[in-house]
Amino acid sequence: MTSVRRALSFAVASQYYTQAVQLASVMVVWRLLTPAEIGVYSVASVVLMAMTYVRTFGVAQYIIQAPELTPDTLKTGLAAVIIMSWGSAGLLALAAPWLAQYYGEPGLANIFYVVAASFLLTPYISVPYSCLSRELAFDKTMWVRCVSATTQAAVTITCVFLGMSYMSMALGLAVGAISELIVATIVRPDYCPYIPRFKGISRVFRFGSMAAFASLLQRFGEGVPDLVLGRVATMTDVGYYSRGAGVVLIFNQAVTLAVRPVVLPHLSKGFREGEPVPPMYLRAVELQTGLAWPFYAGLSAAMLPTVRLLYGDQWDIAVPIAEILCIWGALMSVYCYYGDVLVAVGRVRAHLLTELLMVTIRVGAVIYVATEGLETVASAVVGVAATELIVTTLMLRRAVDLRPLQLVRACWKSAAVGGVVLVVTHAMAPAIATFDFMFLQFVAFAGTAMLGWAGALILTRHPLLAEALRLLRSKGLIAS
Repeated sequence: MTSVRRALSFAVASQYYTQAVQLASVMVVWRLLTPAEIGVYSVASVVLMAMTYVRTFGVAQYIIQAPELTPDTLKTGLAAVIIMSWGSAGLLALAAPWLAQYYGEPGLANIFYVVAASFLLTPYISVPYSCLSRELAFDKTMWVRCVSATTQAAVTITCVFLGMSYMSMALGLAVGAISELIVATIVRPDYCPYIPRFKGISRVFRFGSMAAFASLLQRFGEGVPDLVLGRVATMTDVGYYSRGAGVVLIFNQAVTLAVRPVVLPHLSKGFREGEPVPPMYLRAVELQTGLAWPFYAGLSAAMLPTVRLLYGDQWDIAVPIAEILCIWGALMSVYCYYGDVLVAVGRVRAHLLTELLMVTIRVGAVIYVATEGLETVASAVVGVAATELIVTTLMLRRAVDLRPLQLVRACWKSAAVGGVVLVVTHAMAPAIATFDFMFLQFVAFAGTAMLGWAGALILTRHPLLAEALRLLRSKGLIAS
């Protein structure tokens, strides 16, 4: 357990550092480039996001969950990444002129050419990184991520000052990949191969195609309301909905994405060593909901000052949307790691089918209510999330014999903690609303929520309390 906590601390640190650097870079770049220039790269980034899942082709998950990691397994994995990433680079380069013509923006082609070149480095970054993740060596992967993020931000900002417009982001991405390759080569395990092996590659492709497609569907599912509203409503509606969802997804960015790199290696390692998977998963759910449910309870009360501080008062229409979507966030926190369980035990096909089913339900539900108003769309998304919780729970019941009652028992303390925060913050809302400044309101809500959360953790003896005390002792902040 100590190794998992150590790995988690490094993963969280690298995630927060990367986010901070990216935020700082965005704040500079968005002030120096015009909306049109940002728009060109935004169009390109949609294509690049899809290509990101294709070029690695789920090989990282394949390496992490493999029951036995032999030299031949790694060489075959390297061969699969070479085929997919180099093939993606060639496809992107060939499609670049057509995409530029389709959007009427010649500069798009240059972006795609530069990024396609960086795809050639992917095999010798992805495979070492996956091996380190499998070993829970997140102190080393932290260097890879942090150096890459810093280099990318520095190059992007420098190029913007040199007048390179939207090409600055593409160049930053490419140079960041070069720095990532250098650091990955330095910290790579000795057993990582340089020479690929193409024999037996069909097995990797079977696993990788399903894992990559499942991840793509999972990411696509979050953007379904934006895509549907953009077609049947107006771009203004898309903007209000996306801002509302963006506030709710803050927790996902701050916690879930920071923890996720550790979850799959930990579950896979435990499964290989014969440990039962349900207790490990339930522990993750218990800690996750212990953070998420109080967060969303407090956020639902503090939504107006939060939105105004983040976006300004022109986005007040997004407030009721975000308040509804807090329930969506709370539900997602229960099943956000279910896919890692299925991949860890080799049930990647079940993961793919589950994601396909859930995306289909989400698309149908949003299309059905898209013309009924944004709050109705948000309510439909919450209803779909409740359905997804049922579906994923049933899937885990079949895959690892995780019983629904076990999940309920793992969440009851978090429910009590979240309930306390919900009651306390909403009870104090009328008094806090009398403060003249939004920042003071936000601070008051945050302080009230933190006090309620801490008190409820103590009263319920939530496992998060023990983890927090252990962290404070390790930092020397309280006596052992």
